[in-house]
Amino acid sequence: VYVPVGKAKKVDPEVDTLWNGRGNRAFHPEEIQERVLSALAREIDLILSEKIVASSRDVDLAMIMGAGWPFFMGGITMYLDLAGITPKMLQKVFFSF
Repeated sequence: VYVPVGKAKKVDPEVDTLWNGRGNRAFHPEEIQERVLSALAREIDLILSEKIVASSRDVDLAMIMGAGWPFFMGGITMYLDLAGITPKMLQKVFFSF
């Protein structure tokens, strides 16, 4: 957020432009949720395409065991698919039934 200017701190002009450019519009909870889940879907797609993980099931297991994702929901990739995030963002699904 800040750029160093000697010992003083100055707001980064690029951040200032982004922040002020959004206006006074309030974000709806659904919009925030969709943005966060879309970013998560893109990151999962990236680690799959870069072969960091072998399959979406590996991502699901990591999220269940490491991040506390509720196991009864079937995994984060299934959730993203069923919520319509993955098909909308990536025009595909992670989990095949």
